[in-house]
Amino acid sequence: MANGESTLKFYHSIRGSLVSNIGEGAFAKSTALKKINAGRHEEVPAQIKRWNKAEGKVVKGLERRREAEAAL
Repeated sequence: MANGESTLKFYHSIRGSLVSNIGEGAFAKSTALKKINAGRHEEVPAQIKRWNKAEGKVVKGLERRREAEAAL
């Protein structure tokens, strides 16, 4: 993500899924958002992939979804 426009596009693309799934509050406190805001976009995919659990256990469907979101 080289500029503000691509950052905004990326944010909107994950907003529909990741933010809806984990909640606005959780996303607002997330390391992923901190990385986005700091311009450290190359580190964001790894942070997105961390949100692949339900009740502390990895869920295959969430794992696949986060992989797809991280690839955006």
